[in-house]
Amino acid sequence: MSTISALCWVPRGSARPVLESYEPSEEELARMQQQARAMAEEAGDGLKAAVSQASAVAKSMQQRAVDEDDVLAKYGFDTYDDEADGLMGVLGGAVHDDDGDDAADSDSSDGEDVALAPGDALILTACHEDEVSTIEISVYDTDAQALYVRHDILVGSLPLSLSWGQAVDASGACNIVAAGYMDPLIEVWNLDVRDEMTPLVTLGGLDPNAKSSKKGKKKGGISASQFLPGAHTDAVLCVDLHQTHKTLLASASADTTVKIWDLSTASCMSTFSHHTDKACAALWHPFEHNLLLSASFDGVAAVVDCRTPNGAAVSFSKSASPIGSCSWCYTTPTVFACSGEDGRVSCYDVRAGASAKPFMAFEAHEKDVPAVAFSPGVPGMMATASLDKHVRVWDLSTTVDGRPACSAEKALKVRFLPFGVVHCFVSLCGCSCVGARPWSRCNPLLCCRWESCFV
Repeated sequence: MSTISALCWVPRGSARPVLESYEPSEEELARMQQQARAMAEEAGDGLKAAVSQASAVAKSMQQRAVDEDDVLAKYGFDTYDDEADGLMGVLGGAVHDDDGDDAADSDSSDGEDVALAPGDALILTACHEDEVSTIEISVYDTDAQALYVRHDILVGSLPLSLSWGQAVDASGACNIVAAGYMDPLIEVWNLDVRDEMTPLVTLGGLDPNAKSSKKGKKKGGISASQFLPGAHTDAVLCVDLHQTHKTLLASASADTTVKIWDLSTASCMSTFSHHTDKACAALWHPFEHNLLLSASFDGVAAVVDCRTPNGAAVSFSKSASPIGSCSWCYTTPTVFACSGEDGRVSCYDVRAGASAKPFMAFEAHEKDVPAVAFSPGVPGMMATASLDKHVRVWDLSTTVDGRPACSAEKALKVRFLPFGVVHCFVSLCGCSCVGARPWSRCNPLLCCRWESCFV
């Protein structure tokens, strides 16, 4: 069964029209050879037997190819294409001169398939199938309402969170994606390169020079001393690249901490420990670039001023229900919303202070709401996704029976909805059995307004 654990939009017009080919450096080749030798030594006799069997199969296939060539030569089929009048000529079929036109047409067609059209948008999906995890980069054709995979990145662990951003490389601005994994590790990949084998940056993870110790062992039998300095020690549940300060990344982990990373040095700048349970969200403010919103299973949503390293957080929500998601409001920058396992959504204004109650709280769904997001351009528009298999769009400016008016609703016939996000111009949902579903035709007026705010 295929599982999608995270989704992310790439804004239209940001990606390079044509992908670059990956060319590993000598250092990368040497490192990969060293890793291959280490894996071979660990595997021992089992790998040697597998290699021997593979060699035998390869020799058998080569011998079969030689036998087929002998048969073709015996009956003259190897020179059949050189004859002027072949079977197609006898039957009245078309005979094309070998002048290279077909090859040119084929190359042109392939180029058109690779190049992005001006109206195309990209969707990033973290997929896991048959014990193989990948980050798929899919093209969403807004005119044809079609979705197809452009290329993918093979990763070593299940990604739980994705975040798009931009960086600068030798050829100019490039698109990157940060991935937080089930393993306590964060990787940053270049989206404009095909068949990339190694990430641009790796944050945290195990120290290759550390020795195993029985003291201070964490989950899975790994001690804290075996991790790199500043690394998370449990699954990374959320990552968020800063859209203004390109070298900053925020992360939230099941180890209860929230961290800020410097991509230029691949090091942890600050660690915040104001949560007492799994931290599930860490989001930069879209305009106040020093503010960071975090949420946790302890029922607390907090705002941190990152200008004070390791400073105190201002806690707002103190719900008995674990928080599953949160979102800043783009059109009212002082407002944020958080959703919980009880199906309720609460909206807060940071100007009211830590002791203030939510100015709006309502039951959005009957079950857990793992995703909530504000529209980036339509005032008062918010979307929620729930385990009750429904995605709903709310108009906060209008209330009906004490709660916001539900502008649109979509029942998804899936067994599980781990993640749903409304980030750019359509609602995007992921599930464990169907895949990514862009939803933009539930309400023509709504979709027109949503697409108009996409930049």
